[in-house]
Amino acid sequence: MRNEISAGGVVYNPALKKILLIKDFADKWALPKGWIEKGETAEQAALREVSEETGLKNLKILARLGETEYFYTATHNRDYGLKKGERVHKHVIFFLMETLDEKLVPQWEIKGAEWFSVEEALKKEIYPNVKKIVEKAVGIIREN
Repeated sequence: MRNEISAGGVVYNPALKKILLIKDFADKWALPKGWIEKGETAEQAALREVSEETGLKNLKILARLGETEYFYTATHNRDYGLKKGERVHKHVIFFLMETLDEKLVPQWEIKGAEWFSVEEALKKEIYPNVKKIVEKAVGIIREN
């Protein structure tokens, strides 16, 4: 079984008072994330991946939100070396980020990206482990 470590984030725009969610290839709302490359910290990877997937540039990390773990099976051969049917143990480190950028430019890695009010984001159908991360981020946002 392959082990993967990724990093990503909940992005909050205080001017819009909105949270960013992405639409993944399973048509579910999720958070932007990606692999931690050799020589990168989790923070550096999270900032790079969020920027690459969404086009946001002026990102600042405010807090570490926590981690999720899950397993998945590759459904097709992928360009990053997975074989169809291969099992993967995925570990993801999430951060709360802030930006004043508004324009989203979703890249090929995702189906879309949108800003949602805090209330809307909490109502979206998202993965249960990711929902807990979003709820923690909302708690921090509401405290400030």
